[in-house]
Order: sequence, then structure tokens, then C-alpha cells
Amino acid sequence: MKDPAIKSKSPDYGIDGPIVLRNLALAGIGAIALGLTAYHELLPIFTNNTFDMIVSSKALHNIIKRKECESAVREISRVLKPGGKLAIIDSFQYAKVLQQIGWKDIKASGLRFQMFPSVRWTIGIKPASH
Repeated sequence: MKDPAIKSKSPDYGIDGPIVLRNLALAGIGAIALGLTAYHELLPIFTNNTFDMIVSSKALHNIIKRKECESAVREISRVLKPGGKLAIIDSFQYAKVLQQIGWKDIKASGLRFQMFPSVRWTIGIKPASH
């Protein structure tokens, strides 16, 4: 059951949508959220600078070719608004790709074993001039 305090601009997609909305409600965040589970090739349906925040959790490593994975990170950057926040939790670390496209405010972890499979995290804020 959706919390009536959380307004969704569009229907939830995939299995993550209801969880995202519940977590926003628990955190007391009054926001419009779109929970989307999709292939990175579908991101072109969104215009540049669409989202305030993007979280990718244990998804990018499923893209087998490294170049395609890096392309997905660039596509995520494209649809994120300047000043928007990005968090990637995955087997690999993506700070280098973000640096190559002009991101400066990036933090990355080493391998973390608190989750299975073990993960690294990369977080950052998209530069205003990007």
C-alpha cells in the first residue's frame, strides 16, 4: 500500500519502485520519486538533466562489455541534473569514468564485504557546468 504522503509522477516500474517510495517515506523525504528498473539503453527516453538523484545498486556489473558499462555510466550522468547526486553500489568502481567526463566531487570505497556479493560504492555530485 502506497503512503498517500508520497506522490509519484508516474507508475512504479520493476520491483524496486515500491521499495524506493517506502524508504523515502521512512526517511521523511517529501519528494516525487520514480522507481525504475530498466536497461541503460532505455535511458534515452529521458531528456538531459531529468533526475535529482540516481541510485544504481548491483546492476552495472551485469553489463558484460566494459565499454558498454562505461557508456551506461555516461548515460546516467547525462540524465542527472547538475548538482544531482549519484550513488553506485556495485562490484566495480566507477570513479575513473566519472572523472573522465568532468566530475570532480567523487568519493569511492574499496571492496566492502558487508554485503554478498562484496561491493564497492562510488558517490558523487554532478558538476553544475556539466
